[in-house]
Amino acid sequence: MLYNGENLVAQNDGEAGAGDPALNYDVPDGVAQLQVRIRDVSGRGSPGHVYRLQISRTDRQAFLLTTRDAGLRLPANGSVPLRISVIRQSPSFRYNGPIRLSLSGPKGLTVVPEVIPPQEGNHDVLLMITRNATVAAENPADSLRIEARTEGAEPAWTTTLKVEGLPEKGLTLPGETILTGPGETVPAVILPAGLPPVLFRGLPATLSVQVLPLQETLPGLARFDMQTTEPRRREDPGKPDSPLKPAVGLADFQFAAVRTAVTPLTINVPLDTPSKVIDAVISAEFVDQPLAPEGPVRAWTAPIRFSVENAVSATPPAEPVRAKKATMITLPLTIRRNPLFREPVSVVLEGLPAGITATPASIAAEHSTADLAISIADNAAAGEVAGITAKVLAAGGQIIQIGIPVRLVVE
Repeated sequence: MLYNGENLVAQNDGEAGAGDPALNYDVPDGVAQLQVRIRDVSGRGSPGHVYRLQISRTDRQAFLLTTRDAGLRLPANGSVPLRISVIRQSPSFRYNGPIRLSLSGPKGLTVVPEVIPPQEGNHDVLLMITRNATVAAENPADSLRIEARTEGAEPAWTTTLKVEGLPEKGLTLPGETILTGPGETVPAVILPAGLPPVLFRGLPATLSVQVLPLQETLPGLARFDMQTTEPRRREDPGKPDSPLKPAVGLADFQFAAVRTAVTPLTINVPLDTPSKVIDAVISAEFVDQPLAPEGPVRAWTAPIRFSVENAVSATPPAEPVRAKKATMITLPLTIRRNPLFREPVSVVLEGLPAGITATPASIAAEHSTADLAISIADNAAAGEVAGITAKVLAAGGQIIQIGIPVRLVVE
């Protein structure tokens, strides 16, 4: 409870003790002193208990890093990915700037990237932890700490990556420590050889990689996979057992002969992808046949950052289009293309009732208007037609925009 003199000005009970109480308060001009009082509303405490009270400005430049990966197996000559969550905004802090990382623990380890780029809002990042092949692991198991600090912000803020999801009573290492152990030697290096400038929602993209063998004898095939920071989404968010929605990732059965100079890989990008930025890493397993069981060793690329954008944005007229029965009219839609998308598209109307038909419109790459021909029959019902929407298709038939409302009035 927060008091200004004897006046109660703000309070929060954490939903009757279900969570940690927190509140924001704008201090009025002229107020020199406020008093905080703590009261146990759940009856679980006592005068002997210790309560932790944190007071800070809401715009304090700070952040938190967390991970659910408590252990890593590091090959002597390769890298493994580590997914971390960057919490940039909370009731007590806000920081959208760059974050510099450093490692402490076993010798010969490096992290990529060393600086997490600026970004608004909380997000996940993939880090690659690499062991220098010239530095042997001193112990079968070692402990790794990842420290982070604000870059350029004053005063500087420093924190340590925290491992979440482990029972505290069962921990034998501090919660900021990741256990590392030696892994099998990686037989090859995988390098990106061609990256798409952007991922368009609804359209497949192509990413090329190159495999550089480190051993004379290797299985004949490289089987590829992708790991990303895209949040997992369920068809029904309210049901934990609901099927997962499709996510950005490699198409099924992406493999190639190890000695292939450059291998193009297809990335599927669902139309409803919510993320604007996704970090990804490509992995390769080396197998004798495509359906071989998963092996213990993978080669990984360095983290790749993708921007995810819309290819087009179609806009209908602001006012309803009016038409008389037994006539044909033209419905114009404005097509605004992404600067990196220069391909023909087509527009189709959906939800047309009986008595109204429309011909799909094809729009050349250099044009920005779609003119749809709509025929109104004598038996069409008068009044504003509900439920008409337009969708935009790419040249290959993929839907790249859907649910565009169209207003039509039959007179």
